[in-house]
Amino acid sequence: MDISRDNFSFSAKIRVGDFYEARDGPQGMQWCLLKEEDIIPRIRSMEGRRGRPPNPDRQRAREESRMRRRKGRPPNVGSAEFLDNTDAKLLRKLQAQEIARQAAQIKLLRKLQKQEQARVAKEAKKQQAIMAAEEKRKQKEQIKIMKQQEKIKRIQQIRMEKELRAQQILEAKKKKKEEAANAKLLEAEKRIKERERRRQHTMLMKAMEARKKAEVSGCF
Repeated sequence: MDISRDNFSFSAKIRVGDFYEARDGPQGMQWCLLKEEDIIPRIRSMEGRRGRPPNPDRQRAREESRMRRRKGRPPNVGSAEFLDNTDAKLLRKLQAQEIARQAAQIKLLRKLQKQEQARVAKEAKKQQAIMAAEEKRKQKEQIKIMKQQEKIKRIQQIRMEKELRAQQILEAKKKKKEEAANAKLLEAEKRIKERERRRQHTMLMKAMEARKKAEVSGCF
């Protein structure tokens, strides 16, 4: 964008838009919005820089010289034109300085805006990186917790399987022991019955033999 005199106003009576002032801050040069009561003193200060107030002694001497020229001879036209040219050059110089100053302020403002945008973008990128790192840390922690839970679950499963196997072995041993005890008991009962059967058979045989002997004795 080309900046020329058409972009600026040199009238202190016209106040359009907001007024900013460059000030040093904790983050470097910053543009601060001026309040309404702060604008007029600065405009008056600018007016004081653009032109000095008239000197009463010089103004009085200039009036006396003008009166003498009226009485004696016509005014020096060339001298007046020279003064007008000098004032015009001074005005153009002041205007050029004002343009350069305002252009420098605009350039500085744009630079500060770019720096602020870059800072905001950098901060946003930093926050995104922090959030991404935090999300990655949470995911890693979640995976770690899941692995620990799976490990605990496997350990519990193995322990339950071992306990079940031990219980089964214990029950099998107990059952085998009970079966062995029952077998011994049945064997003992069988032997008792066998002895009782033999005893009764022996008694029966003895009774039959005694009976035969008695019958033989009766015949004689």
